[in-house]
Amino acid sequence: MSNFDVDDMEELFALPEGKRCATNQVLYHLGERAIEWQLLDWCRARGVGVMAYSPLGQGDLLRDRKLVAIADGLGVPAATLATAFVLAQEGVVAIPKAARAEHLPALRRALDLVLDDATRAVLDRAYPPPRRAKRLPVL
Repeated sequence: MSNFDVDDMEELFALPEGKRCATNQVLYHLGERAIEWQLLDWCRARGVGVMAYSPLGQGDLLRDRKLVAIADGLGVPAATLATAFVLAQEGVVAIPKAARAEHLPALRRALDLVLDDATRAVLDRAYPPPRRAKRLPVL
């Protein structure tokens, strides 16, 4: 599936074989957290995995001064922190793009980066979770 919101998923699950859906692929990164409003919990409750595409934005997130400053404070590249944020969400996998082989180590480090409560709070202030429902964007 690709970028289905809760209404789409409910419609899918109403179909005879709809409950066989295993994954919902959605745009998800620090700068785009719309799935956190309802969709992420909906998927978790039904055992539907979430596959986050573009967890680094379109690369623009990696140049965002807020993210770079937070990542520098942790001693990691922005790509590591951005990917770790997505991977820290229960039931979410990420499919980041690595345009060159030298990008891979930073992405790999994300698997080992544990985000403590203080870091999560800093990220939430810099990139607030949604306060209301909004349409899921598609790239």
